[in-house]
Amino acid sequence: MGIVKAKRKGVKAKRKLLQPNIKADKKKTVTKAGAVEAKITAPGVAKKIVKIAVTTSGRPKRALTGADKLPPHPRYLVAPKWGSSDASKGGTAMEVTLGPAACDPTNYGSVPGKDTPSMMKKLKGQLDEYGWIAGHLLNDNMGGRGVAENLTPLTGTANKNHSAIELKIKQEVIKARQALDRLYADVRKGREQRENITVTGVYYNVVRGSNMFEPARAEGLYACDKIICVAGLQTFKLVGQKWVKSGSPTSLSLPRGGVVKNE
Repeated sequence: MGIVKAKRKGVKAKRKLLQPNIKADKKKTVTKAGAVEAKITAPGVAKKIVKIAVTTSGRPKRALTGADKLPPHPRYLVAPKWGSSDASKGGTAMEVTLGPAACDPTNYGSVPGKDTPSMMKKLKGQLDEYGWIAGHLLNDNMGGRGVAENLTPLTGTANKNHSAIELKIKQEVIKARQALDRLYADVRKGREQRENITVTGVYYNVVRGSNMFEPARAEGLYACDKIICVAGLQTFKLVGQKWVKSGSPTSLSLPRGGVVKNE
């Protein structure tokens, strides 16, 4: 019996010797890329380095490829639409739901050019004291072009007041971008699930008033009496590679109640 036990002990010892001594020889180092290098050695076995992608919290990063790949930040969640327009008076209305990339420099529109409403020259010539500006319905920093359908004659005062409203809209767009940046980062680091990604769209509608600015009418010229701006916030959910409306919109308070008068 003693000889049999001795043989069994010898076999166990031999098996133990041949197994990789992972616990004793494993060495972990964090690379600059945030990967863990595990060096595993064993008698008669070449050293092996295994790289495991991890986050700063130690959780594995989620590989996002193919259908799971995160789409670029959207410029518009609902593309801009314009109302009727003519070469003399300019545009009448604009409606859009801005995405988080709407104010990115790459989305810049243009300043008024050759397609500026022709009425502008007459207004400047006969009523120059009002400091006329070809005002964008959709601001150039949100992608609005300087063309007739997107321009309407505004006095200097009206244009300044409209800029205060546009600033409020831009601030909401920037907040939406920052929130989506954080969500994307959390998904890439494994702290959030892709199916939980949402973004806030900024609804913006500008309509030209139906009445005329009295000083312009008296001179046989045209300029509207006011423009009316309405804004709101709408949540969109990422489904596949598309952004889909989710829930009900909420209204957004604007300076001066959204009403800008030519004065």
